[in-house]
Amino acid sequence: LIVLNTNGDTNIHYFPLTEEEIRSSLLLMTEKNIKFIVYYPENVLQKPVLWTHSNDIASEVYPRYSYFSDIVVSSKSDIERKMKKDRPCMITIKPKSLSIFRNLISQKFAGDVESGSVSLNSTEVTVNGSGITKATAVKTIAEYYQTPLEKILVAGNDQNDFSMLSLPVGKRFIVGKFLSGMLTVPVTSVKNPQRLGSALYEFAKKL
Repeated sequence: LIVLNTNGDTNIHYFPLTEEEIRSSLLLMTEKNIKFIVYYPENVLQKPVLWTHSNDIASEVYPRYSYFSDIVVSSKSDIERKMKKDRPCMITIKPKSLSIFRNLISQKFAGDVESGSVSLNSTEVTVNGSGITKATAVKTIAEYYQTPLEKILVAGNDQNDFSMLSLPVGKRFIVGKFLSGMLTVPVTSVKNPQRLGSALYEFAKKL
């Protein structure tokens, strides 16, 4: 997980995956079950890297992802070497079939799934360093800016947002239906990002 300063050009705090965590993630990836992965390098001036083993998949994802990521087609051994050099803080795995991949993740990362470091989202899997979640990032920001959690607003739409939304913050928004009914704390639900923008605007006017 990465926490940036307000200019977005410096790491306030960086939580890289270990080489063993990178290796464990890549062990799950085969041509049969992986469409692509995306990871974020330590250097904030570098684009995220989207890796796939297939030129056909690269051509398929290029129109949607090329504007914000560098698309790499290579072998697993090549991308493992690159990832060790880039020291990613998060790996997002896009499987061909989430239902089949879910069992593999649950077996390999059972403890990390329980802690929230590995999230089985609606369409993908997110892998952070062991014990690192979005709640870690929010608490790091609060400490850095010396801001009480009750003065912080958070919003999320997927499983990897659960830890952050469970914090004792001042306001919580959930976007869409995926998290509906999963949280036991007060939340405000909005249908889509556009509605979230309107809700944030109205909330800010009251500050």
